[in-house]
Amino acid sequence: MPPKKKYSREQIVNSAFELARVEGIEGLTARRVADELGSSVAPIYVNFSDIKELKKAVANKAFKVSQEMSKEEITGDRFLDIGIASLRFAKEYSALFRELVLKKNDYMEDYDKELGNEIIQEISNETQLRDFTDEELGIFAQKNGFDTLILEKHHTLGGECTGWDRQDYHIDGCIHWLVGTKKGTPIRELWETVGALDGVDIYNPESFMVVEHEGVTVHFYRDLERLKSSWLKISPEDKDIIEDFCKDIKKLHSFSVPVGKPLDMMNIFEKIKYMFLMKDVGAVMNKYSKISVQDFASKFKHPALRTAISSFLPEGDYSVVSVIFPLGTFTGGQSSIPMGGSKALAMRMTDRYISLGGTVKTSSEVVGLDIEGKSVKRNQM
Repeated sequence: MPPKKKYSREQIVNSAFELARVEGIEGLTARRVADELGSSVAPIYVNFSDIKELKKAVANKAFKVSQEMSKEEITGDRFLDIGIASLRFAKEYSALFRELVLKKNDYMEDYDKELGNEIIQEISNETQLRDFTDEELGIFAQKNGFDTLILEKHHTLGGECTGWDRQDYHIDGCIHWLVGTKKGTPIRELWETVGALDGVDIYNPESFMVVEHEGVTVHFYRDLERLKSSWLKISPEDKDIIEDFCKDIKKLHSFSVPVGKPLDMMNIFEKIKYMFLMKDVGAVMNKYSKISVQDFASKFKHPALRTAISSFLPEGDYSVVSVIFPLGTFTGGQSSIPMGGSKALAMRMTDRYISLGGTVKTSSEVVGLDIEGKSVKRNQM
């Protein structure tokens, strides 16, 4: 009798993967995989404790295939290349894509996060994100059972998120608009959790800003169609660039700031989901990130529109992304002004933090820390 052929763990996974590529992981059985191998089921149970372990190994192979695709340089734009790789995976491995990405499953729990770190870092570098404030960090630490203390150098918490009164005027030092004021959105729920917008009225101005130039008034209306028609009325000769700009602004209406999980904690398939949601945003970012505000303004023929665009930001080396993103959230109904402005918002967050048992010490500058291992033993003030 000839000796029985031995099958390695890798061979079994590869055969199971080819089956799953067509039929999906959940349809795998020991008998089906054995038939694909041309053997009995014995080699499978020699290498795997049960079919569940084999299915997890197949899922991990799918993750690795996706990662290798994402490393390929296609256009030279890393952000765009990862998006193209995601679409390619969805096309070439449609059954696996539906099962691992579009459906809820347990395989993500065993995903090796190291596989996605490089890609996640690259995408994080492409996305403009703000750090949490001290108040936000303190609130979440308190909600998760930590005893926390905020030491603030200034006499009032909030940093640049502040304002002050002068005679009959209130001068706001920060919020010209706030993304996340639209009810029912994830970021609005986050703002309410930290106390920033909990029970607060929102002011929805008709225009983002208004610029006057030699008797001509340019409105940046909240209603995008009204904005477009008013600009076309001012300058019919700028029809092409106005319509193109407004079309790209509208693409940003679907943009939603990810707040469920920090980007650096997303695995590769969660990142793929995010990139599908961001497909229009990525294209707009790629188009406008390399054009300065001043260069873009110069493309308009009418001097009033040139002045309005160039006046959107103070002098500096800003790209048009800094113009189109605020207009995208504003005309999409996602950003407005919370009543009370910046300082009141910071104070509400401070109150929420204190109500959760947090401690605040103001006028307390930290000049050094005594650290032992991973613990701070003493603050030097």
